[in-house]
This record gives sequence, structure tokens and C-alpha cells, in this order.
Amino acid sequence: MAAVINEVRAAGIMVFRVLNQKIEYLLLQASYLGHHWTAPKGHVDPGETDELLTAQREVQEESGLRPEDYEIIDGFTYTLRVKHNLYLSITKQRHYQSLRHSYWFLSSTP
Repeated sequence: MAAVINEVRAAGIMVFRVLNQKIEYLLLQASYLGHHWTAPKGHVDPGETDELLTAQREVQEESGLRPEDYEIIDGFTYTLRVKHNLYLSITKQRHYQSLRHSYWFLSSTP
């Protein structure tokens, strides 16, 4: 059994609006992959304890939307947990694990 050596926490908000009876989502092009689009999210910084505040900070940093520009939908949160295993190519044995927790919130804009 491999020891967990890395735990990453991130938070984001799926921002949407209804315009002309169609739903539009705020998606941003990732800087690390040219064709990868995602909702705004980012790492929980050291000392941050509230995932919603982290998500709001990330939305503002990445899109310019301030918390007063959208409304968080109460009762919707989703936590995505992903475990990555790194294997040594020579022995084919698991070397370590990385855990990623992504906290998601939903909001609407006018």
C-alpha cells in the first residue's frame, strides 16, 4: 500500500444564466491545455478554510465577476474526489498516491 504524499484541495463555481430561453455557462480556456475549457476554479490557499470563499476568489481572479454579480444557489454543492496512482515503470509497483478534492458550487447571473 502506498502512502499518501500529496493532497490537493480546489474550489470552483459553475456560473450560468438563462438568456432567450437558453442556458449559457461561464467556461474559461485553461492555460495549460489549448483545447481544454473549464468552469473557474483554483487551489485552496494555505490558511483558507471556507471553500465557498475560495471559489468566489477564484471566479473574481479568473473572470472578473464579483460575488455581488451572481447568486449562489442554496443547497447545491458537489465534492469530486480523485485519487491518482503513480507507478514505477521498472517494478510496476505503486509508488505513491495523490488525492484531489474539488468543491463545486452553482450560481446564476442575471
